[in-house]
Amino acid sequence: MGVQSDPEAVSAQYASGRNLVARQSLYAYQRSPVVLWEWAFDTAGLTGDESVLDVGCGNGNYVAELARRDHRGPVVALDQSYGMLTTVATTARTRADAQALPFPDGAFDVVLAIHMLYHVPDWNRAIDELRRVLRPGGIALVLTNFTAHLRELYDLFGRDLGVPFAVENGRGELERAFATVELHETRGVLEIDDIEPVRAYVESMMVEVDLDDGLQRTADVLARDGVVRVQTACGLFVCR
Repeated sequence: MGVQSDPEAVSAQYASGRNLVARQSLYAYQRSPVVLWEWAFDTAGLTGDESVLDVGCGNGNYVAELARRDHRGPVVALDQSYGMLTTVATTARTRADAQALPFPDGAFDVVLAIHMLYHVPDWNRAIDELRRVLRPGGIALVLTNFTAHLRELYDLFGRDLGVPFAVENGRGELERAFATVELHETRGVLEIDDIEPVRAYVESMMVEVDLDDGLQRTADVLARDGVVRVQTACGLFVCR
């Protein structure tokens, strides 16, 4: 079992921003880092006037990036977690389920679903909702991981902590709802030279693993190589 889609487990995991921050902190060890929110918006080529809905906004990195770009159009941050919404720097915040978005048809020019569809019990229902609230000619940006993402890290703990809605199976799900689906990829390598961010990452996942055993394996790799090298692999679907 990897990333959880059980509503109660997801609610517990995202009751506050702590677990998400622990996972995001791991990427400080990326060589030649790609800032995903910058990359996603650069790829989409927004004009700055679009109305944007960020579904499953988390702690608001994409909303903050739009603000840094002086985005002029209205931006709405939506999440199922009150704890997450309190960390987002925007007054337009809505608590709701991605499977039942509280907006009329065609309400937004751009809809974001960033690293979140794998938490939704019914992917197809959520994707249909993304499509429904998107105006004709609008863009949905859906970001998720390849199955190889962080594979070396998961192997140290003897368990698949990856995402069930991955690039490999996600494209077909999206093509069912959207006329065109373009995939853009970004890959990199983490070089982790400290055991503590590994501990924090695994603990943040809130799944059952033999933590001590995995950390010992991590310590053995650090002692031998000086760093733990882990590949990253993410895909951005631009859907119209």
